[in-house]
Amino acid sequence: MKISRICARVELAEGEKPLLEGDVVLRCRVRGEKKDVVSPDRADSVLGAGGTDAIFFEISRDTAELARLVVRQAGGIQVEFRFENWRFDPPIPESMFHFEPPPGVAIVNGELPDAKTQGN
Repeated sequence: MKISRICARVELAEGEKPLLEGDVVLRCRVRGEKKDVVSPDRADSVLGAGGTDAIFFEISRDTAELARLVVRQAGGIQVEFRFENWRFDPPIPESMFHFEPPPGVAIVNGELPDAKTQGN
């Protein structure tokens, strides 16, 4: 995913405590969000009535892997995703790359009629 499609800016979120000591938490400044007068790193200002959405990324300093993603919205709504045991280029059997229709499913091979010939 391109972070730049969602975040206008990514910066250190010094007011956010990481789950694991040594990790770093970054705050995504969501594109189009209004600048609040209060501190955007404080949970009460982000979740307050006039608060904006906030997205936080927790990154492992040792491996630079994403460890956690927190999305906070006005009204006290918070969604958290945790990531661990990343596997890069895992072995996958060849059979996973072949389509096998379930029993009883008809496969129709054909082309759609050309729009020009439909009117004739």
